[in-house]
Amino acid sequence: MRFLSVLTAGSLGLAALLTAVFANATTVVGPWIPRFKGIDHSLSTNIPSAGALPHLLVINTLRVDLTDPDIQLFTTPRISGYEPNSRETAGLTVSSFLSTYHLQAAINAGYFDPQQYYLAAGTPMTVDGLSISHGVVVSEQTGPDNSAAVLFDAANHGSIIASNWLPAEISGVYNAVSGTYPVLIGGKDIARSYLSSRDFIHGAQPRTSFGLSEDRRYLYLMTINGRQPGYSEGAYDYETA
Repeated sequence: MRFLSVLTAGSLGLAALLTAVFANATTVVGPWIPRFKGIDHSLSTNIPSAGALPHLLVINTLRVDLTDPDIQLFTTPRISGYEPNSRETAGLTVSSFLSTYHLQAAINAGYFDPQQYYLAAGTPMTVDGLSISHGVVVSEQTGPDNSAAVLFDAANHGSIIASNWLPAEISGVYNAVSGTYPVLIGGKDIARSYLSSRDFIHGAQPRTSFGLSEDRRYLYLMTINGRQPGYSEGAYDYETA
């Protein structure tokens, strides 16, 4: 696993209870509440109805102001004794990653095997897809799988590549992480095309997603809780988009 994180000190718990019931509504988008300098948080929900979004969802989103001079991004660095495609990073849970590196917020990035989640902290792992930490390549893109990528230069100018295969030029990239696939390109929801797939990942699942505002000012980090009947069921790809 590797993580995209927002740096300095402190912590932010993303788990929250939804205490209000909103009748006669489908989607309730919570207000942006400042949590740290340059970082706002929103708690939102979707209440199923006859509308297009069928699942009960609880959504936590961070909005990171990339123009704030005090915002620093940090991704999982190389492990000691680094070996490409064999020993690339040290596995940590999100909470351990946050506390180990003294961050304000942290989130999963990229694909990981759920069976590895309970391995001992620091277990050597490889990364699927591109990963760059403070200008150092942790993992190269070696195939078409897990090839959606979000990239930043040293000044936090961000871009998203829907498919990084064949690999894009990475000179000048300071931080980068990968995702499994895109759901939104240029403001267009492309994720309904995945509905015909029987792959487990395209069902109603817990979700982590990354986005950039059209003007590239804001980085959005979003999680959708899942597999919790009566609270948050998980989202299809198009619901995530």
